Amino acid sequence: MTTARRTTRRRLARAGAATLLVGAVVLTSGCGTRTPIAEIVAAEGRAPATTGVDTGLPADSGDVAAPGAVDPGVPDPGAVVDSGTAPGVTAPGAGTATTAPDAKPAAGAGQGAKPAAGGGAATQSQTCTKALEPIRIGQVGGWTGIVGNILSPSRLAMQVWVKDINARGGIACHPVQLFQADDGSDPSRAAAAVQDLVQNKKVVALVGSQAPVSISGFAAKVNQLKIPAVGGDLINFEWNRTPYMFPQGGDLDGDVLGAIKVQADRGFKKVATIYCVEAKPCTDAVGVIDRGKDKIGITEVYKTQVSITSTDYSAQCQAAKNAGADQLLLAIDASAISRLVRSCKALNYTPALSTSPIAVGGSVTSDKNVQEVTLAVGSATAPWTEKSTPAQKRYHEAFARYAPGVAPDGASNVAWVSGELFAKAISNLGAEASGPITTELVLRGLGTIKKDNLGGLTIPLTFKYGQDSAGAYPCWFPVLLTTKGWQAPQGNKASCL
Repeated sequence: MTTARRTTRRRLARAGAATLLVGAVVLTSGCGTRTPIAEIVAAEGRAPATTGVDTGLPADSGDVAAPGAVDPGVPDPGAVVDSGTAPGVTAPGAGTATTAPDAKPAAGAGQGAKPAAGGGAATQSQTCTKALEPIRIGQVGGWTGIVGNILSPSRLAMQVWVKDINARGGIACHPVQLFQADDGSDPSRAAAAVQDLVQNKKVVALVGSQAPVSISGFAAKVNQLKIPAVGGDLINFEWNRTPYMFPQGGDLDGDVLGAIKVQADRGFKKVATIYCVEAKPCTDAVGVIDRGKDKIGITEVYKTQVSITSTDYSAQCQAAKNAGADQLLLAIDASAISRLVRSCKALNYTPALSTSPIAVGGSVTSDKNVQEVTLAVGSATAPWTEKSTPAQKRYHEAFARYAPGVAPDGASNVAWVSGELFAKAISNLGAEASGPITTELVLRGLGTIKKDNLGGLTIPLTFKYGQDSAGAYPCWFPVLLTTKGWQAPQGNKASCL
């Protein structure tokens, strides 16, 4: 690459820094290639890339690269790197995450101070004499692949959370560094991503991971390496049945049965289940309904399996209509939901809908057809619509500050609450948190969580140090989409089986 082109790229990097929304530091391979990471990985068979996210400090936009940074004009022959930015993020240029040694966290309560009522300890601003050693965490997710459209908000949410927590002084005066890895919804890539994050990036925990399709590889590697996975998508039973996974909210039973019950309570009690062939949680949802339908007072009149790549669902709509279903449980992704509703409407069939909150991003929320028939979810964490507690207000304020124009939703909420659970676990360590944070300390901190709803962000959570599993949490918060937008009929009150 010529000197002139290098100079031009550096000038563009400076200009890009002025528009930074979230501190994502994105690496690009070659001379600015825009080849999607999914295509690169598929072609070369390599491990997924990780992207370092800054610690809340200004990004380096000068001519001299940050320590360890990769020159955007010089390809790295030994690594596959992410060539795009997360939704809502403007990348200032290439580089790796760095922490200035003299960074000064925000002023506020003293180090180790108890939180104000309704808030988690780690989310309070602190006065620290110095920034302690950074805490390195990782997040794995299917940002590309068959369900990338519904998982991307959780990627951005973790970036926003890191910016916000570091602006408040970090966790017990430790700034946070985040490394994100795309697994393309492939179990083998998920396992490789976990291994890379632990062994090469030296993360002490995985936080807010989204592996609904790749869960088998993710969970197996988490347990093999004994690395705590703190919060995530929660639509796989593995979150509640394995030793090193710590759910930040309700389980799959609550997710499925809660959504159906919201509509059943409105009078829609004849349910048709339409579920995907691509992901295990879709088929698991069928078993949840079989075991729990009597508990929530519904009758299942029809069920069928579909592909989320189908362009038309007229046959399934007609069959559900003939069976007399007045509610459809949709275990499919966001784009498929919109296509299915259009197919049903063309047949003059307008049943009420229920689904998982992870499947309802902006496209579904703004779909007038969906709004008209209504869509219910059983949120695993307190509704993203609510702002009644200080902890919930911080969530909304952080998005307004670091991702303006991006509306909070179900997918971003589960990631944010995962971050808050991790922060609370570290803060609960007290004086033990004054030194380097290790995986062992994270596990001990999680063992201090007792009947804690994180300031109203979730259901009361309890974990034990050395536990065999987190156990079942069949709970949910009702949320309903109508022509008036999202509403929380019970506010912050959860329901449980």
